Parts: sequence; C-alpha cells; structure tokens
Amino acid sequence: MGSEDGRSYVVHAPKRFIHTGVSGTTDLISTASLADVLGVLNGQYTAGTPTGMANGFLDFAAPSAQSDTVFGVAKSLSQYHYNQFQEINNSAELRSKLKLGIREAARFAKNKRGCQLLELDPDSFSRFQEQKETHMRLSVSNAKTEDGDDPFSDVLGGAKVVENHHIVLSDFTGDALEGVGYGLDFDFMKWSWIRKPEMGKFEKNRIANQDVYVANFLMHGGWYFEKLTSQVAFAGCARS
Repeated sequence: MGSEDGRSYVVHAPKRFIHTGVSGTTDLISTASLADVLGVLNGQYTAGTPTGMANGFLDFAAPSAQSDTVFGVAKSLSQYHYNQFQEINNSAELRSKLKLGIREAARFAKNKRGCQLLELDPDSFSRFQEQKETHMRLSVSNAKTEDGDDPFSDVLGGAKVVENHHIVLSDFTGDALEGVGYGLDFDFMKWSWIRKPEMGKFEKNRIANQDVYVANFLMHGGWYFEKLTSQVAFAGCARS
C-alpha cells in the first residue's frame, strides 16, 4: 500500500493463490502472472510455468506416492525430498492424526521443534474446536488454556492452530475436498527477492471508454523450502 502523485494504490496480497493456486476476485495480478513469481502450497496445482515451479509444494499423498518435480528435483522417498502427509478418516481421529503429522515432521526440524503453524480451512477448524468439547482438562496452573480467548486460533503439539479463510475447499480435489490443513515449519521456508517491488508513476489511460490512471508494478521473487520433510499436508480434516 502506498501513494503516488496524491493517488493511493493497493497491491492485494494473493493469499488465496499461495494456499490453493487459485486467484481471488480482488487480486490485482492475474493467475498466470502469479504463477511466475509465487510458490503454491497446494500440491494439486500443476499450472506453474517457471522451471521447477510447475507443481505445488505439498502433496496430499503418502511419501512413497509423491513423484512431482518441485524446485527442479523430482520428489523421492529414498532421497528425502517429500512432505509428510496424513489423511483424517473421521473426526474421532482428527486430533491424533494432526499430532502424528506434526510429530513426524519434527524429526526433521531444527531442535526437534516441528511445525510452528497449523493452518486449517474454516470447516476443519470448526471441527477441531467442536471435538475439543469431548476432552476434559484436569488442572492448569499459571498457564493459558488451549481454548484461550481467540475464536480463530488454538494450540496443538506446540504449533499454533489457526483458521484460514483463504483455504477454499472447492479449489481442491479428492480427499482434500473434505478438509485441508498445512503444517508449516518456518525454519526451512525462505523468501528470496530477485527484484524487489517497484511501482512506476501513474499515468492517465483510457480503458473501455473510462478515464483511469495506471502504473507498472514490477517484482520478482518466490518461496522456497530448504527441507520439505519438515512440512505436513493434511486431508479430510472436516470429515464427521
């Protein structure tokens, strides 16, 4: 966000694209252009154009079944180039499978800390909080409860659990249609700038018989993961 010659501008952060590979209606950059500069968490995404970025990062499949090329290298169980994955078959195993995925990823994390953030789509997050009602805490002393005061965040296995409305289930297929979760370890996630954002001057231009002001926005960069094995994808999180 900024201003130029007294006029304000906003470059919308394409969060839905990063999470699903689909542009939101308010994104000011086209889907094709976003594919050139942003990595996509959704491993079902296959429409990227740059070398090594044709596919999304985190597959919704067992490590032995992962073979897509990510960062120019084909995923391989034997080469430890894969992400962790858990499928939740019903709500009764939701918490145990989420914990299992986080624990498996922690084996490859720095200091065995594991995922710092677990993102769930709104339906899955609601299922997660509903299931907590069947658990009973016996005692807590001088500590925050997992319930907290925030209706949109929680804690599980050392990871902060958040609801993310940018994860839209209709953007997925298969088991992921019934709930999506991303367990992210930021120690191995990096953003690299090749060209930092630059906004040109606004100039008057006629588009579709309307007087508008346009400006060029230039940037080049992208996400990359130093270690995929410390990241987790979950499917079926909203199943009953």
